[in-house]
Amino acid sequence: MEIPDLPPDVSFDRLPHTPEARDFAFEVKRAAIGPHIIVRWGWDEAFQRNFHEQRFRDTPFSRIVHKGQAVGTIALTTLADHLRLDEFYLPSSHQGQGLGTRILNH
Repeated sequence: MEIPDLPPDVSFDRLPHTPEARDFAFEVKRAAIGPHIIVRWGWDEAFQRNFHEQRFRDTPFSRIVHKGQAVGTIALTTLADHLRLDEFYLPSSHQGQGLGTRILNH
């Protein structure tokens, strides 16, 4: 699913299935939820990377661009009767400013 832009300052760019895009999405995930995973289960790099690679292959990720800067990722899947939010990551440096709320409301 292509996500329409959120004027005036947010766009969503579909990530291609390239190693660079996969690594970008992984680093965003690590920054956004890595600290929470570490506290709960510890960080197993091989497990996290393998899990992410599978999700990245199977899920249509988009880069969240805010004011011209890539700041996060989102993945939505269109199903027969609803839209499913699969993944949504904003690093802590972009949390608490209303951006996530704007995107979810969008």
